[in-house]
Amino acid sequence: MGKVAGLLILNIQGDEMYSDNNKTFVDVFSGEFSVNDNTWSLDAVRWSFVEKEKIIASLKGKMRSGPFEAEITLLWREEIGGYFGKGAITYHNFGPKYKHNEFSVEIGCLDVYIEEDICVIKKAKWIENERPYLFYGELEQVMN
Repeated sequence: MGKVAGLLILNIQGDEMYSDNNKTFVDVFSGEFSVNDNTWSLDAVRWSFVEKEKIIASLKGKMRSGPFEAEITLLWREEIGGYFGKGAITYHNFGPKYKHNEFSVEIGCLDVYIEEDICVIKKAKWIENERPYLFYGELEQVMN
């Protein structure tokens, strides 16, 4: 299995995400994820939860062909009971024709939670070129 190092930013108090007078309170987590495919890994992940409605993620990783960077915004979708979004990925070692691609990520609401100082992502699905990949793991809380 591939590995993913991660940084996750949440504005959660207990089980509820909140803001106070336009100030967002942020809990930061970092760690590694496992990926169900050995052909790629992510070196850094940064997830920002904006209320319960949106996750904004910046990703960096490496495939056999070389490093990549990706940006994605996932929106809460009541009809699927979780987060879904489409993002853009940039490959550093590809020519102009194949340098940019799209991907999507889906995370069910029961597949992400905080337990003590650990953020658990039980299952997240990354889809690129119609191929699904799963990643999961536990991230530890770090100081802001």
